[in-house]
Amino acid sequence: SRTDDKEPTWVLQGKKLVKIREFKGKVYIDIREFYEKNGELLP
Repeated sequence: SRTDDKEPTWVLQGKKLVKIREFKGKVYIDIREFYEKNGELLP
C-alpha cells in the first residue's frame, strides 16, 4: 500500500513504513517504526 506522499511509501506491518528518498543526489531506503502521540504519528 502507498500513501499520498511525493516519496513512494509502503506500510510493512502496523506502524512500520518504508520510503524511497533522494538526498544530495543519492537514493536511500528509509525504514522507520512510528508511534502515535496526541493523534500524530511520530518516528
